[in-house]
Amino acid sequence: PGSADRRALRPLMGRLWDPDDEIRQRAARAVGHAASVHPDLGIEAVRRLMWALNDESATNGVHAIPALGEIGRAAPQLMAPHVSALVSMS
Repeated sequence: PGSADRRALRPLMGRLWDPDDEIRQRAARAVGHAASVHPDLGIEAVRRLMWALNDESATNGVHAIPALGEIGRAAPQLMAPHVSALVSMS
């Protein structure tokens, strides 16, 4: 509901790795909403989150998964090109 502030996406992405589970969950929902309101930012968010799942990223990608799910729910067209990669990673 309402429009998401484009500037909020960057700090929200960082909160996906917060030690507090509630903060991570809320950040994932907010990232999904922001991606649906600003698809150009959503494409970049998906790219960054998919990279986090890559072993080469040196990131614990497990926290990227809920955000990818929220993006998929809020803006499925942004996730569609990545479904096969996610399936192969699982």
